[in-house]
Amino acid sequence: MPSRNLQALMLPRVQGLPRRRVQDHINRVIQRQLREALRQLNYGRRDVNVYPSFTNSVNENGVSSSYTDIYGYQQGAAHGLTLRRSFTFNLATGRLYQLSDLFQPGSNYIERINNIIKEQIEEQELPLIRTFESISPNQGYYLEYGNLVIYFQIYEYTPYSVGIPEFRIPYADLTDILAPNSPISRVKG
Repeated sequence: MPSRNLQALMLPRVQGLPRRRVQDHINRVIQRQLREALRQLNYGRRDVNVYPSFTNSVNENGVSSSYTDIYGYQQGAAHGLTLRRSFTFNLATGRLYQLSDLFQPGSNYIERINNIIKEQIEEQELPLIRTFESISPNQGYYLEYGNLVIYFQIYEYTPYSVGIPEFRIPYADLTDILAPNSPISRVKG
């Protein structure tokens, strides 16, 4: 049976950065957000087991983008639940990039992304439990080589059977609205 101690869980940590203060800051941000996800899953109760998994999707030119999925299962439940938390950091400064930081101010990135997501929902014939209206200004996302990936939590718009819905948006579709210092410009790869 998994330990109930947060330190015993295999949660991601950044190591080997030249500036220890930046590394410690990044690790505090990651740990704080993952602890909140664990609380949402009732981690610490004897009848709840959790299983985290980590993916580093980009690590290039001082930019790291990753996500952690934490699956929690309460004994006796019909099924567990997975929560995703994602992080895109500037490894030199420790800055955590929000989605809005990727785009020029006033660029109306929300409308552009909404339209792309609506097209993909239709193309993929995704079942919805409620109508998709809009992403939030700082919607969950991560970067991968060639794509911005927007995701939603399970049950946010789709039934459990869909899992975590992801929408891949090629960087080429966003080039004209990217902020000059957007991390995307360093990871187009």
